[in-house]
Amino acid sequence: MNALEDNEPPAKRNLALCVIVVLRWALVAGWFAFSALVQPGAEDPVRAVSQSLASAGLAFLLVNALWQHMPLKRACLVGAIAACGLNLLALSPDSWLAIAIGSVAGVLVGYPVIQRIDRLIASRR
Repeated sequence: MNALEDNEPPAKRNLALCVIVVLRWALVAGWFAFSALVQPGAEDPVRAVSQSLASAGLAFLLVNALWQHMPLKRACLVGAIAACGLNLLALSPDSWLAIAIGSVAGVLVGYPVIQRIDRLIASRR
């Protein structure tokens, strides 16, 4: 039985939704801390790729967390800007292009995935 089904008591549904929201934001914080702390000591191309992937992951997780609070398109815009800004502050401003490309890539992957999840949840109601 799914804890988010309509036949559950409202208090149990609200608690389950709160737990899901907290876990989504915990994923964002964890990924950001991981990507900020783990910096390869390799050459610039490897560092640029790792920063791009870190930014893409953060953008995806931000979209995942934000779409519960705002429309999906706005969540994608805010997620891309926030991921880019946070990674520029935490990582290296020298590789701004790799970080921006990663942020956009994370949103481009996140939009259809979250849209499909949204449709799946709506069909179960």
